[in-house]
Amino acid sequence: MTESARTKDGRSKKRPGPQHQRVVIVEAAVALFSIHGSARVSIAQICRRADIGRQTFYRCFDDKDALIRHIYQFAVNQQIEDGLRLLQNQHPGVNFLPDLVDQIINRILDYYPYAQFLYSDAVDRQSVAYQVIDESLERTAAIIQQWFAANGLGMPPSLYLKGVMSGITWMVQYAIAAGAAAELIGEVKRSSVLMLESVLHVAERGRPGQ
Repeated sequence: MTESARTKDGRSKKRPGPQHQRVVIVEAAVALFSIHGSARVSIAQICRRADIGRQTFYRCFDDKDALIRHIYQFAVNQQIEDGLRLLQNQHPGVNFLPDLVDQIINRILDYYPYAQFLYSDAVDRQSVAYQVIDESLERTAAIIQQWFAANGLGMPPSLYLKGVMSGITWMVQYAIAAGAAAELIGEVKRSSVLMLESVLHVAERGRPGQ
């Protein structure tokens, strides 16, 4: 989608619409964040890198924090939540975890540079990235609990589920920081499956009537 603008002689020309401009801003921001960290990069620097004006930036994002949240949502969180929605068609006793883990981690790796800076920023508990990841873990735990309830399984505490997902997140972060070598990614996937299998085991033990 494009917007109309006027040249100096009054003729109408097309300029990129907000959707395209958001993509340009995100790419410029990630390039800078990956080198300097988001805290050390200003909106002015992002605008220069993206070759846009501040007005264009604020037409797309309220502030830098909103930009970071947007990046995390589509680069990491959306991939996790989309993958977990596959749970709706799965039943206990079916060995679906390897495929589920494979899909989710592959989705995140598709946005390798984005995830790299987000996980790096999240080390700081005061950062937006840390807050966004914590909120994501809460939503992820809720999605898993809904699946347990729909299948008549025991309900592991939200904190326990967040701990498991934090462990998986840390492993993915470690693999990305180490260069995302195929062998290491494979180890992360196998370890993630083992952790999720332990969650299912806990849920089975807590099944009502057991």
